[in-house]
Amino acid sequence: MENSTRASVVEKFLKSIAPYKVTVMAPFQTDGDLPQLELVARQAKMGDWDGARRDALGAVNQCDTRPEIDPDSCAKAHWDLALVFEYTSEFDKAIEHVRKAYTLSNDEDYLGEIREIERLREDQRKLAGDAAAPAEASQ
Repeated sequence: MENSTRASVVEKFLKSIAPYKVTVMAPFQTDGDLPQLELVARQAKMGDWDGARRDALGAVNQCDTRPEIDPDSCAKAHWDLALVFEYTSEFDKAIEHVRKAYTLSNDEDYLGEIREIERLREDQRKLAGDAAAPAEASQ
């Protein structure tokens, strides 16, 4: 018991002072009416966030200009764009597009992602505060 507690404390300490990598499963969605969503998922998997953003924006723009596209398909486009913004730390834009996806689909699963976005935003704030702390102490 003592060893596992010690290991947990050490792990938390190391994460607070050293960079570390976290792998997440990002639930990008695809849709036959918007084939560029397949590209968004592929580009994100490769770390090509500029390409993923470009294609997700293209899908959302198609929804805006082609009213015959099913609202559920457009919800998927907004969802994928929200994920791109989330994983590139553009949190306000991510929340905006999650809400748009929910408005189009009424799928409450989308709303749960807002909590995750807020958590990531808070983690980023903490990291920025921790990074600023040594500089402030040396003044």
